[in-house]
Amino acid sequence: MPGPTELIDRIKSNFTREEFPAKTLLVKEGALAKKLLYVAKVTRKLPVKTYILLSAVRT
Repeated sequence: MPGPTELIDRIKSNFTREEFPAKTLLVKEGALAKKLLYVAKVTRKLPVKTYILLSAVRT
Protein backbone atom coordinates (compact mmCIF):
# COMPACT_ATOMS: atom_id res chain seq x y z
CA MET A 1 0.00 0.00 0.00
CA PRO A 2 1.42 3.42 -0.92
CA GLY A 3 2.14 5.89 1.83
CA PRO A 4 -0.10 8.90 2.49
CA THR A 5 2.12 11.31 0.56
CA GLU A 6 2.23 9.11 -2.54
CA LEU A 7 -1.53 8.61 -2.50
CA ILE A 8 -2.20 12.32 -2.04
CA ASP A 9 0.15 13.15 -4.93
CA ARG A 10 -1.69 10.71 -7.21
CA ILE A 11 -5.06 12.15 -6.18
CA LYS A 12 -3.87 15.70 -6.88
CA SER A 13 -2.48 14.58 -10.23
CA ASN A 14 -5.81 13.02 -11.20
CA PHE A 15 -7.69 16.19 -10.28
CA THR A 16 -5.49 18.31 -12.51
CA ARG A 17 -5.33 16.11 -15.61
CA GLU A 18 -8.56 14.07 -15.76
CA GLU A 19 -11.80 15.21 -17.36
CA PHE A 20 -13.86 13.42 -14.71
CA PRO A 21 -11.59 13.38 -11.65
CA ALA A 22 -14.13 12.05 -9.15
CA LYS A 23 -14.86 8.98 -11.28
CA THR A 24 -11.15 8.42 -11.83
CA LEU A 25 -10.51 8.57 -8.10
CA LEU A 26 -13.29 6.11 -7.35
CA VAL A 27 -11.96 3.61 -9.84
CA LYS A 28 -8.22 4.01 -9.23
CA GLU A 29 -7.87 5.05 -5.60
CA GLY A 30 -11.22 4.40 -3.94
CA ALA A 31 -10.35 1.66 -1.47
CA LEU A 32 -6.97 3.10 -0.50
CA ALA A 33 -8.36 6.60 -0.08
CA LYS A 34 -11.19 5.33 2.13
CA LYS A 35 -8.69 3.56 4.37
CA LEU A 36 -6.45 6.62 4.50
CA LEU A 37 -9.41 8.90 5.26
CA TYR A 38 -10.43 6.63 8.14
CA VAL A 39 -6.90 6.66 9.55
CA ALA A 40 -6.69 10.43 9.06
CA LYS A 41 -9.94 10.99 10.95
CA VAL A 42 -8.79 8.79 13.81
CA THR A 43 -5.32 10.31 14.10
CA ARG A 44 -6.17 13.88 12.98
CA LYS A 45 -2.75 14.25 11.36
CA LEU A 46 -3.58 15.32 7.80
CA PRO A 47 -4.19 18.92 6.66
CA VAL A 48 -7.73 20.11 5.91
CA LYS A 49 -7.13 20.16 2.14
CA THR A 50 -6.24 16.49 2.30
CA TYR A 51 -9.49 15.67 4.09
CA ILE A 52 -11.41 17.46 1.34
CA LEU A 53 -9.59 15.57 -1.42
CA LEU A 54 -10.07 12.21 0.28
CA SER A 55 -13.70 12.94 1.16
CA ALA A 56 -14.45 13.38 -2.53
CA VAL A 57 -13.66 9.70 -3.00
CA ARG A 58 -16.18 8.53 -0.42
CA THR A 59 -19.27 9.16 -2.58
